[in-house]
Amino acid sequence: MGIMLVFFLVLRPPVEYYRQYYAQWTGSKVLFDIREKLFSHIQKLSLRYYANTRTGEIISRVINDVEQTKEFVITGLMNIWLDMMTVLIVIAIMCTLDLKLTIVSVIIFPLYAFAVKYFYGRTAS
Repeated sequence: MGIMLVFFLVLRPPVEYYRQYYAQWTGSKVLFDIREKLFSHIQKLSLRYYANTRTGEIISRVINDVEQTKEFVITGLMNIWLDMMTVLIVIAIMCTLDLKLTIVSVIIFPLYAFAVKYFYGRTAS
């Protein structure tokens, strides 16, 4: 167990760096694509739209709403990545403790998840 602790302490900083780097990179790509499509859409709007809408409102939507979308994407990516890594690490630790029990758990878990979703949906209605 001590070796695993040292392994995780050494491995965590570079993994965290790349996780943040790729999340920011993906967020920037998403931001660029959304702004490009939004600009194209704004160019196609009629002059009546611009006469009835304040300039500050248009600029606010282009800047703030798209930035909030970027933050949502980054947060979602980080959470998904972190959850996947946590599951993989837990499965690896379980394998070192008891391989047979790990295999049984991995096989049974999807059935358990389906049952929870099925019965939760029935009780919520």
